[in-house]
Amino acid sequence: MSRKMNSRTDTRRFRAGLFILAAAVILLAHLGSTTSPQTVLQRPSANLQIKNLVALETAKAVAWAKAVEVAGPGISMGEPILCSNGHNEINTYMFVFRIGTPIFPTDEEILYTVQKGIAYEEALDRGETPEELKALIDPNEIYSRLADIKTSIIRSGGQSTGMYQSIEREEIRKRALKIRFGIDDYLTIYVSASYENFPIPRYKKSLPIYYTAYEKARDEAGKALGSQSILLAKYYFLGMRGEYFEFTNSERTVIYDAVKNKMIADEERLLRPKLASLRPAMLGQELILITDAVRQEWQNAIAKTVGQKPGKGGL
Repeated sequence: MSRKMNSRTDTRRFRAGLFILAAAVILLAHLGSTTSPQTVLQRPSANLQIKNLVALETAKAVAWAKAVEVAGPGISMGEPILCSNGHNEINTYMFVFRIGTPIFPTDEEILYTVQKGIAYEEALDRGETPEELKALIDPNEIYSRLADIKTSIIRSGGQSTGMYQSIEREEIRKRALKIRFGIDDYLTIYVSASYENFPIPRYKKSLPIYYTAYEKARDEAGKALGSQSILLAKYYFLGMRGEYFEFTNSERTVIYDAVKNKMIADEERLLRPKLASLRPAMLGQELILITDAVRQEWQNAIAKTVGQKPGKGGL
């Protein structure tokens, strides 16, 4: 009888243990889901019916050659992002590269890293210093900077004070910014979608605003449209005039300024200015010289692609 009772007790304990374990697993899964990014990054569309369209494969090869030139061969390429002008026509292919790894991260991984950088900045604004961020700082770099400005290190009770701590806080802030914007870890290259424009209007060693501003842009657009069931319709690359997200819920459309991080009213869009305001009057000879310069730049850019083998990254 005693053995049977012990057996039943052991069985109950075993089942109770399984129940607690299962509950713990479910709780951990829930916590994991609440700390991982929930936003799914969308890809914008663009009208490809333009004059002198540059084929995607050509643009990809040009971007890859430029990326190797800037960052070396140890890179990986993400999917291209189609950018439009103010007339809803494609004007640029945006290519993003990860430096130093053959595997390009997923959109979710990139957005998670961006949010982590933002969280670090918010903590620093509150006067807090995340230990994992502080651990990234090399004291020798601070000593070197102190030596450069010929400032002595003042110590009190074994603790560094004064200029050391000031420079340390500055370096920690830089690390947070580096994580948020992917500085030196990513390379963004814009390639013109038309042979009428110079091949590479811009490139930078960081993530594009498309990634770093996307979650806030989508959240603000959802509030403006009164729904989170929205679609990223267009992404505008307007050179010196900025970059913009266009979201729609099939009934209304809103525009978000990705550079200034704010919604803009319809009357303030200025996405479609008159062509005359974009191009100053030119003499015929000047126009010919510009056209020849653009043609020569394309020839040089395409020549650099010979022998290159672009990595993954297609539509």
